[in-house]
Amino acid sequence: MVNVNVTGGEMSQAEINSYIDRAQKLYPEKTIQTIDLKIDGDFVDVDYHFADVPFQRI
Repeated sequence: MVNVNVTGGEMSQAEINSYIDRAQKLYPEKTIQTIDLKIDGDFVDVDYHFADVPFQRI
């Protein structure tokens, strides 16, 4: 499950879902934990936060 934070205004659930789908298509190899959406007039700033990848030493 992806947490989505919307600031600067309101956004419909359908639009939020489209941002989640876009993120999963852009980064299929990563696990997305949080998406921050900042509404700025006609624009939306998007920040993705990914889950940590386990690191193993050889």
